[in-house]
Amino acid sequence: MNPLTLTLSHRAMDAVLDACRAAQPAEACGYLLGTELDRRVLFVVAVPNVAADPEHYFAIARDDTIETIHRALRLGLAIFGGFHSHPDGPDHLSVQDCADNAHLGPAFVHLLVGRHEAVHAYRILAPARILELSVALDP
Repeated sequence: MNPLTLTLSHRAMDAVLDACRAAQPAEACGYLLGTELDRRVLFVVAVPNVAADPEHYFAIARDDTIETIHRALRLGLAIFGGFHSHPDGPDHLSVQDCADNAHLGPAFVHLLVGRHEAVHAYRILAPARILELSVALDP
């Protein structure tokens, strides 16, 4: 297990990309579930974007977060990350993304799908400091 690599199953990557396509022109969002030990994404939970301006921001309803926690527990998986898209924005986390999500801590992985389905993963170490991870698919 490489701590600088986020590994997704093919099914999980397909689910992320499908959610991003379906949400356009709005930003898609959701959670990444998997095994905590090897940080492998096995399951994706897409949730509605409840932001006031969903074409430029994302927000997740508290009830959707609680339901995802229950789903993860039922599946015996951990929530160790989230995803969102920038359909017409940058292929990297924005300053606003970092400010809004720094409280989740450096262990939480942020998967971003940018324009033309460019996929990047990050850890937010501090509001103005990020670490980019490699993204890999299960063989």
